[in-house]
Amino acid sequence: MKIVMQLMNGFFDKGHSLFMDNFYNSFLFSSKLLRRLTYTTGTLRNNRKHNPKPINSAQLSVGETVANYAESVMIGKWKDKRTVTYISTRFDNEMVTYRNKRKQQKIIPKPLMQYNAHMKGVDRLDQMMSYQM
Repeated sequence: MKIVMQLMNGFFDKGHSLFMDNFYNSFLFSSKLLRRLTYTTGTLRNNRKHNPKPINSAQLSVGETVANYAESVMIGKWKDKRTVTYISTRFDNEMVTYRNKRKQQKIIPKPLMQYNAHMKGVDRLDQMMSYQM
């Protein structure tokens, strides 16, 4: 949290959106950033301390989603091949049509579509750096 806050210094209170993976995201951190008018979207670890119990315990079938809203923070869970837990202070849990790399259409939660669109380059950079080590 401290590192992200230092990196974001100078960008707060301007309405920017921050896309983060599950290493940094949490309900409390997203709430803190929202108070500084900084929106967050990303994946979330299932075992985070303040995740809503109905989300953690939800048993979903493929294509199903469930969401919980508190203090303008949305935490959702969606099942595709695997279950994905996600968080957003910018997007609702609206389902949207998404075209994957193989040009196949899927219906997924909007926060995940936005997260995938904004994190593509980061994932590629991580992949390239792992080959160089």
